[in-house]
Amino acid sequence: MVIYNALPRKEYERIFMCNTAKEIWKTLLITHPDNSQAKDNKIDLLVQQYEQFILFKDESIDSAFARFNTIITSLKALDKGYSSKNYVRKFLRALHPKWRAKVTAIKDSKDLTSISLDELIGNLKVHEMIIKKDSEIVKEKVERKSLALETKKESSDEEEECFSRLPVVKTKSTPWRKEHERIFMCNTAKEIWKTLLITHQDNNQVKDNKINLLVQQYEQFVISEDESINSSFARFNTIITSLKALNEGYSSKNYVRKFLRALHPKWRAKVTAIEESKDLTSLYLDELIGKLKVHKMIIKKDSEKVKAKVERKSLALKAKK
Repeated sequence: MVIYNALPRKEYERIFMCNTAKEIWKTLLITHPDNSQAKDNKIDLLVQQYEQFILFKDESIDSAFARFNTIITSLKALDKGYSSKNYVRKFLRALHPKWRAKVTAIKDSKDLTSISLDELIGNLKVHEMIIKKDSEIVKEKVERKSLALETKKESSDEEEECFSRLPVVKTKSTPWRKEHERIFMCNTAKEIWKTLLITHQDNNQVKDNKINLLVQQYEQFVISEDESINSSFARFNTIITSLKALNEGYSSKNYVRKFLRALHPKWRAKVTAIEESKDLTSLYLDELIGKLKVHKMIIKKDSEKVKAKVERKSLALKAKK
């Protein structure tokens, strides 16, 4: 009786048919968002927002960071967070292509493992102000030069015509020739080695770029309506295997949740059934794929049965007419 009196009317309506304190507790766990199932669903939704987060072309850094911060703060509140390095890389990947030069400059000049998200945002905001001022200056210069360019156009056309008459000499490009072209200006063995490190795959910058590309593919991975489980898993496995090879992987639970989120909406009923009947922390990716393949076979057989029934009914209706 004490429990009943302590609850508000809405809560009372939920549990007034319960006979024991245990039943009341179980009912409240199901109906409130602090139970593990609801928490996992919230996490899935926020992780999806995190993965799909992008900056719009004309969006300011302040506005974008406010959205981004809301997502990561909500994830932290649910004990689901990423490393500072992950936040920095994600924000850089989310930037519009017009920021590409700045992103490259940051990657070249900074160790992304030591830069904080706040430091990155400050850096980008300063650059945003510079871009705005530069665009105003450039706009003025373009207007002044437009008249001068028109007068020079005729002379440039004549020069192009002269160059077009010159014979074109084709040279065969070979691997060793390309390497020679890269290092022929180097004076010491140290300079040669440094140049080759920069241009070849064993340097950290190239590795980081590969990781960024693969993480982006992982985050944007979706399964189309008509794609088979075998085909989609082959694509998914290629991405996660490549990430593991670069020492950049996720937990088994993360892989399972990501694959479930990537499924087409037609799989929603099966996804819900799996989430309700299984503890996703103990479910392996291979086990999940097996369950989905079995379900796919069942769907196929059921559709064939329905098709056969429809055909029989159509014939019966024609006979009645």
